[in-house]
Order: sequence, then C-alpha cells, then structure tokens
Amino acid sequence: MKKTNVVFILFIILFSCKNERNTKPKELDIISYDIKIQFDTLNKKLNIESIINFEKPDSLDKIDFLFLDFASIKEIKQNNTIDKDFIHQNDTLSIKVSNKNKIDLFIKYTLPIDSFGNNEIITLTRPMKWCPFVYDDISIFKTTTTVPANFKVYSSGDTKIQEESNAEIIFKSYNKLNSGLPLIIANRNYYRETEKELTNMKVKFYFHNKDSVLTNSIINECVNTLNFCNEYIGSYNKKKLTFIEIPNAFYCQSLETFLMAGDYFIKYYQHPQFKFWVSHETIHQWIGAGFFTPIKKENKLTWFITESLTEYIRYQYIEKQYGKDSLDNQIKWSINTYNTEVKGTEQDIPIIENKPNRTTYVVGPLIFHLIRTKVGDDKWNEFIKKLYNDNYGKIVTYSVFKKTLNEFASDEIIKKMEKWVETKGIPDEMVSP
Repeated sequence: MKKTNVVFILFIILFSCKNERNTKPKELDIISYDIKIQFDTLNKKLNIESIINFEKPDSLDKIDFLFLDFASIKEIKQNNTIDKDFIHQNDTLSIKVSNKNKIDLFIKYTLPIDSFGNNEIITLTRPMKWCPFVYDDISIFKTTTTVPANFKVYSSGDTKIQEESNAEIIFKSYNKLNSGLPLIIANRNYYRETEKELTNMKVKFYFHNKDSVLTNSIINECVNTLNFCNEYIGSYNKKKLTFIEIPNAFYCQSLETFLMAGDYFIKYYQHPQFKFWVSHETIHQWIGAGFFTPIKKENKLTWFITESLTEYIRYQYIEKQYGKDSLDNQIKWSINTYNTEVKGTEQDIPIIENKPNRTTYVVGPLIFHLIRTKVGDDKWNEFIKKLYNDNYGKIVTYSVFKKTLNEFASDEIIKKMEKWVETKGIPDEMVSP
C-alpha cells in the first residue's frame, strides 16, 4: 500500500473519531455520579460531596434533579464556578445550567442521620431521594464511604474495602444502573450473614431477624428461584447478589445485584398472603433490574412489562417446582381474586392506565398466560430469553417489548393483547383451567 494511501486512511479515521467526540447530545445524558460520604457520628450527620458529570444539548438551560428537601446544601459549583442561582423545594433541585455541553456539577450537602435510621443502621434508598438524580438515565455510580471501624457499608454493584485503620474504614462501590442508588450503613453486629454459592454466582444474605428457621426458608426460596431463572431466562450477568433486610419498611425493592426486603415482609413470610414476595423480587433481578423500564419517559405499559410479567414468570416457577396443577390453581386464584376483590372497585381499571395496583398483579399475569397458550411453550420461552439477553443493562420501552414479542407472536395476537390491556376486566378468552 502506498504511503499516501496510509496517511489518507489515518486522516479519515482521526477525522471520524473527532466528529464522534464532538457530537452534541440530543437530550440530557448523565455519564457518572462520583459521591463521597463521610459518617459524622459526633454530629449525627452524613457529609456528602457529589460530582455529577453530564452532557446536554444547547437548548437545555435548566435541570430538575430529584433531591429531598431537608438536605442542607452547602455549596454548588458548575465546572469549578460557584453557582448560587438554584431553587431547592418540593424534593426538587432546579439548576440553571451554563451554555457548555459538558458539565461537572459539584454539590456539597449534609443529611441528618435521625431521618434515615438510628445509631445502629442508616438506610438510604432511591425513594428517599438522598442523592440528586434524574429518572431514566443509565449512569455509572461511584461512591467512597468513610465510616467508623465498627460499621460496614452495603450497596449495589461491587463494594470493597479500600482502606482500613483502627479508627475508620473506607468502602468503595461501583455500579451502573438506572436512577438512584441504595446505600446502607450498619453496625458490624447488626446483621447475620449467610453465603450461598450457585454455579455461576454467590449470594450473600443479611438478616437482622433472629428466627433462623424463618430466614432459612427465605434463603431456600430465593436460591430455588435463582436456579430457575438461570435456567429458564438466562444466566445471571453478575457474579454476586446481595439480599438484605431493611428495618421499619413495608416494601421490597429489587435493584441490580441488590435485593432489599422490609422487615415486615420478613416477619410475616410464612403467612399465605406474604409467601409470594421472595420469588417475585428475585425474578426482578432479570425483569426490571436486569433490563430496566422507563419511569417517566416513554413509560407506556411499564408496570405491565415489569410487574405483570414478573408475576407470571413466578407462576411458571411455581409450575416448575410443584407441577402443572399448581399453575392451574394459581390461574384459578387470580380469576377468583379479580371477581371477588377487584371487580367494581376503584382498583378495577384497564392495565393501559399503568398503575401499580391489584389489576396489574392479578389480571396482567392472566394476559401473559393467554399469550403463552396461543404461541406455545417453546416460542414463549424463547421470547423471555431473548427479551432478557438482548436488553440486559438497557432500558426497554413498550416498542422494544412489542417488537421482540412480535418475533414469536403473530400480529393478530399482538392486536388481541393490546385490546386486553385497554379493556377493563379479565379477557373474554380467559377461562378457568
């Protein structure tokens, strides 16, 4: 090859790379959060410094971050320039941003620990809006947390000790996820730790509840569900999972590699009305935390895709564990529950309204059961695998979901599904097994 040709090719490559780097984003794109946290036990507060690195289009001159009201802001800078032109109210931090496309936003603030826990444990979750964030933006989260030597830090992703002394420990965490970050700081004696090793992953369980018979039954259910999902949906894409109990919480939340279970759900797990949650939340590690669904943007049928689908896969897990009769009984239960407890109430709305209500959890799975029945088990199973494996770590909108389903289901089935989600009640084609 002639020297001039080589030079020309190199020029084209360099020119293309330069153009790619200089391409302006069409919307806000948060690249990373770099958060430093220091646990001040004397003054009972968390001292936090957060650097948010983002890119934006020229047209964007204001950003509204979700950020709780009682965070005490000490300083804000944009690219090292002090910024005092911001509004912090109604759990929102509104900032007028400069005309630059790439910005490093520095926010220094404190949080009173009394609002999040006690002397033994501090629990920070996404709904608390403890760190400024926006919805529907997959970003890198890097945290450095300094705590007294008798405390430990738990978070999603990879969390390791960076530095340790007699007085304090520094934990480093890294993850890439959608919207918000969970962080728990607890006395080292607060949790009982149990580790289970599966073929492709390790699971660490942290319980405050002292009833070992109860917690062992939860561990077994989680492990059984993980084995089912690894085989049925696809291999878990991370090497470890943390399952952790959180105090004074009447909810569960499954984020990537981090499953949080409220103590109330732990305590009453053996009650028939609470038996469902362990397998349901574990399946969310694939559906909802393996791939994400939009929370605000393009959020058509997101509850149907995440919650209804997860619940129906739980039905399949029951079928796998206990036989087809168990699936039939679950279908009968859903039909009966709708007819006796949901029908005619304020919960009785079409699924298209996209609400986290009982219709989503009772009628939604029935719709997926109809789709499975019409396409057949082989195509249904291929659909679930493809939906997960093609979209791991990505945001799945309804259009992506529909396109994937359409590879295995006819246009007629898709039209029927869309009619079912737009119509109140159980589909006419649904009959009790």
